[in-house]
Amino acid sequence: MEKLGQLLPRLKSHTLNELCVALGAGIGTTKTKRTENILKQCRILHSFKTQYDSKGNLKISSIDSGVANFAISSVVVNPRGTEVVHWGKISLERAFLQGCPLGLSPQETYQLVTQLTDHIAWVTAGTSLYTVERQRTRTGSSRFVTDPVIKVNVLEHLLYFSLKTRGYHVESSDPVKIGKLWVPQEIFSGARSKKYRILRALNLVQNCNSAGNNVQFNERMRKTFTQYNREHAGKRSSLFDALALDQDGVAGTKKDDDLADSLLHALSWDQWFRTYVELYTRMHEGDPSETLLTDFCESRTAQLERLSTLEDPVT
Repeated sequence: MEKLGQLLPRLKSHTLNELCVALGAGIGTTKTKRTENILKQCRILHSFKTQYDSKGNLKISSIDSGVANFAISSVVVNPRGTEVVHWGKISLERAFLQGCPLGLSPQETYQLVTQLTDHIAWVTAGTSLYTVERQRTRTGSSRFVTDPVIKVNVLEHLLYFSLKTRGYHVESSDPVKIGKLWVPQEIFSGARSKKYRILRALNLVQNCNSAGNNVQFNERMRKTFTQYNREHAGKRSSLFDALALDQDGVAGTKKDDDLADSLLHALSWDQWFRTYVELYTRMHEGDPSETLLTDFCESRTAQLERLSTLEDPVT
């Protein structure tokens, strides 16, 4: 880490920017800030490398907060690839409040978050890192900031606190950094971005049996997706339907964007961690230099650019 800190200030601003994206670090407006952000992110990622080296895997669970649509995905990172072991969505009001609307009283919110934390710990047992997608903070008078918006912001902060107090490692994720990995630059800031993220997740589902796919699904999901793909060949596809979420009655509305975002969120941390492991290996196996870092950034950026490419057309 010390050697990396000495080399980073010597890199070009463009190279630092590429490294920020590849590691999931915040992109600052100055070289100094970018260097600080890269080192901070490397410290976070390094804290999991020892566990990864000893156990041979790392489990990451990523959350897209929402009262009506609360999505969570878990992936297991290992040297052979990445396996999705949990992927789902629930309505918190249906799951924990018998369908009654969530109020704004501290007691009710506390009880809900306590139950939700128990649920998360159960369905994602063995998780090393929880990541909570940062919601946009809305400010202003009550005339402009609606109750649902306030509830989601409160939920995000209380859930982060609740997981932390139980001893879990929790990180808050910037959705912009996640989107940069999965959406082509030309449509990143447009209305097509959400649709593309859904298509990217659907692409993984429709190619669930592809031998060359670095992202695999556990046996239960793979069987479910295989049957769904066979029955819906040539028809409009849906993540909600592919996961058969309507069977338990608490999945909430038939909505795909939250499901897509939670999965791509988890896979982003998977990629950022792999970037760090590869960078660490190169720094320790070779002679650390500006050239080594520049070449690494170029090759890794080329690899990551493929993530925003759909393998096949999606119906």
